[in-house]
Amino acid sequence: MRICAVIDMAHRAFLLFGDGRFMNVGTDQWDRATSKTEKIENAAQRNRDELVRFGTALLFVVDIMLFTIVRTDGGIDGTLLVAAAMIGGYMAMNIGVNDVANNVGPAVGSKAISLFEVGLLARHQIS
Repeated sequence: MRICAVIDMAHRAFLLFGDGRFMNVGTDQWDRATSKTEKIENAAQRNRDELVRFGTALLFVVDIMLFTIVRTDGGIDGTLLVAAAMIGGYMAMNIGVNDVANNVGPAVGSKAISLFEVGLLARHQIS
């Protein structure tokens, strides 16, 4: 349940001040307070979504690094190979995402399929 809904149910007509007094709040003040809270919640949700995307990409690059470390014998050549594999993996991921976007862009633009269906297609194509 969203924070605004909980606040709205619990304190629709009253606002609790620090000294324990209750004061009747007009609907205009209440609407401004809930509007600010909703804006904060929406911003937090967008940040969480971005963090998931970044975390997934970072996990992919770390997996490449670990795989390459296990497969090399060490030394300076091994370190360079790990760095090259990480950069190459990141570039391959970006190229793959771009290819998917180029292929499904016209279909989404014409509303033949939704973005959710594109996500399912992309996951199926990768598997």
